[in-house]
Amino acid sequence: MPEPLDAAQRSPVAYCASPTDTAMPEPFDRPPRAPAPPVEDWVRFSDRADNAREPFFVGRADEYATFADGARLLRGGRVGGETIIFQGAPGAGKSALMQECLEAVRRHSKPDEQWLALSLDIRTLIDPGTLCRKLADGLREEHQRLAAMGRHPRLKEAGVKLQAVWAELVARGIGIGGARAGAAPTPALLPEGAFGLIADAFRDVRVVLCVDEAQNVEPEAKPALSVLSRGQTGIDILPVFFGLGHAADALAREGGVSRPPAGRVVEMGALSGGDARAPLELAFDAYGVHGRDRERWLDTLAGAAQGWPQHLNRMEVAAMREMLAHGMHCDRADLGAAVAAGEAAKREYYERRLGGLGPRARRPYRELGARVLEGLETFDEGDIDDILAAAGHGDCDPDAWLRDARRRGVVAAVPGGGWMQVPIPSLAAHLVELPIDRASRPCKTSGGLP
Repeated sequence: MPEPLDAAQRSPVAYCASPTDTAMPEPFDRPPRAPAPPVEDWVRFSDRADNAREPFFVGRADEYATFADGARLLRGGRVGGETIIFQGAPGAGKSALMQECLEAVRRHSKPDEQWLALSLDIRTLIDPGTLCRKLADGLREEHQRLAAMGRHPRLKEAGVKLQAVWAELVARGIGIGGARAGAAPTPALLPEGAFGLIADAFRDVRVVLCVDEAQNVEPEAKPALSVLSRGQTGIDILPVFFGLGHAADALAREGGVSRPPAGRVVEMGALSGGDARAPLELAFDAYGVHGRDRERWLDTLAGAAQGWPQHLNRMEVAAMREMLAHGMHCDRADLGAAVAAGEAAKREYYERRLGGLGPRARRPYRELGARVLEGLETFDEGDIDDILAAAGHGDCDPDAWLRDARRRGVVAAVPGGGWMQVPIPSLAAHLVELPIDRASRPCKTSGGLP
């Protein structure tokens, strides 16, 4: 049973901690739960927030423990070889976990022990100059936040170093987004040279670098990735990657990050047990939902969400919209209407994942969905060949089809083996309802996506 929100957490005031909050947690304990926004704002959310903390975030104890172990090692002076990769299907809660990790780092940063929590898109790593400029920008902002805590000699010394670094970056012509100023563009920096420019300012700073959309890594990012993952930057950096279910494979194939430590590639799936119902219960507590029928509402909504974080969010929003119209009294609100609205939001979400599929290209997905509903829990490359053949796409490139299916989050690897699965609960039922062109001809392309 989750702990109820206290008065401060229920308050509709600040969405994040005050910069003057000097209370520091024990070494990398999870940060306190984010306060809930006003319910009128909450029901306008159509997705889990990417740039703010999820107020009803629960569970993920094992995932957070993996991150905390890496951060503790960084704090102890171990740099290199501690790359962490969190991967999972769309809607598994990766963005919410990333915000919790970033907040934990921010709460450890203080004038006499500086930390920098920074999140970037994977494409930023293509240009080392841009990456180091963003690191310097992030540290400038962190200095401003720490300055609000009061004057401190060490912070002043760090600021002097950073100003020198900033002047050097400007002299090199490195601008925002990697643009280089001046009549004659300066040559692109190699990672070692770029990190060398900022290393002195970061000498007493520990950096947790959260890199999003890791599955979109491009070969041009390989030099920076190699230096980061091997701890050769001259800076205390922990790289933490977040991406779809094939992120680790993509990082190995395109970025050369092929040997993350044991236990540092973490698959994120559905919540289980009490965690599958807790976000709903926290939302009900935060917004004062009451009535004799409350338990039936919680059980029904949790069952419809099947523990999938994205679906839980949709059910929370649908329930609160219904409650708002009935004074937060669940005995007066219409449970059926709330579930129907949540289910509609789920279908809309699935359609976005499958967007761009033509009638012919839907056939293999429909065949896959049917087999999963018939009991196919896991499958391998041979099953994919069979599915494509049964769908009239026997001439398609199975590897290309599988890459597309993984990119869409329809298929994901099963942890610990060469098997695959459909990771999102209820997606298979949606796949079998996809409209198809029954008169379509078999696929004749190598890409497999006509």
